[in-house]
Amino acid sequence: MGEKEMVDLLRLYRHDLMNDLQIVQGYASMGKLDKVKTKIAECMDRFYEERKLMSLGAPKFALWLIQVNSIHANIRLTYYINMENIHLQAIDDTLVKYCQSAIDLLGELLDNMELYNGELHLEATPSTIDARFLLAGNFPKEPVSKLNKKHPNKMSCSKTDNGVSCIVSIPFSRMR
Repeated sequence: MGEKEMVDLLRLYRHDLMNDLQIVQGYASMGKLDKVKTKIAECMDRFYEERKLMSLGAPKFALWLIQVNSIHANIRLTYYINMENIHLQAIDDTLVKYCQSAIDLLGELLDNMELYNGELHLEATPSTIDARFLLAGNFPKEPVSKLNKKHPNKMSCSKTDNGVSCIVSIPFSRMR
């Protein structure tokens, strides 16, 4: 990533932070303390997840994940790092490659006129790191089952009540 891209990323990050602070300030000026507390709690939760992301030792994956919402105009992804004290430097490139592939494949199902809210849950099993994507919304273009046929080894996708779930599993062994 070059200097321009880094500055652009910092600009977006600062923009999002300022939006959150303006919302808190607005609620505070209206005396809506319950809303202020809720918004601050949301921000603190996001910063806590961000701290866990940075602790993974996977800088390329962290940058990819922080940028994903700005790269994909109709996807808003929130992430949850459901592991601690695990360093993923050895699979950093693979993690980015597989997760980007999952987003690209899911993109084949998206309606460009709809906004999709989603979650990414990163979890460790004894032998893999699993990235579980959950996207809510209408998926009109292509049946989810076709995704499994395109990349059966990389991911497993299924339809949910309100969208699509995809799990990407990356082989990983922890040193003990």
